Amino acid sequence: MTRVRSKKRLLGSMVGILLFGAAFIIWLSVPQPTANFPISFVGVTNNATGNILATFSITNQTPWTISYSVCPAQVQSNGIWSPLPSAKGVGCDLRPHQVGTFTLPVPSPGRAWRVPVFWGCEPTGSAYLRGVVKSNLRLNWYLIRHGRSPKLNRGAEFDLFVSYSPELTR
Repeated sequence: MTRVRSKKRLLGSMVGILLFGAAFIIWLSVPQPTANFPISFVGVTNNATGNILATFSITNQTPWTISYSVCPAQVQSNGIWSPLPSAKGVGCDLRPHQVGTFTLPVPSPGRAWRVPVFWGCEPTGSAYLRGVVKSNLRLNWYLIRHGRSPKLNRGAEFDLFVSYSPELTR
């Protein structure tokens, strides 16, 4: 009787180790998006107040939904771009293989300018779980190091990239 139990335990342990190994391999082999998010200049138009607006097109070439946030235009002065603004503002979602458009006011004439766009893939499935684990590990390590109690964060962490429109002058 004990010999049968020990064989079942050994078999169960081996199956558990194999499942853990398979899960670990899947965990590591999830493809990451390339930091390429094409932004194309479409043209200029004006609004009712007479301001000149530039229209841009964004293409999601990945199989994942992309979240993106458009920043104010960066202007080049003496070969140096103005500082990159922080990633805040209204975010938009772009489904896989879809195209979106946005318009921005054109900066003052005579200088080169471009539009930075922050973007990232919205995690789903196992990528979402990985993001939650990663987020909680970072948050709780920080909290514990600073003498605070750990917390459970339900939001997933994901990588943020920045892409730029073509360089334009007016």
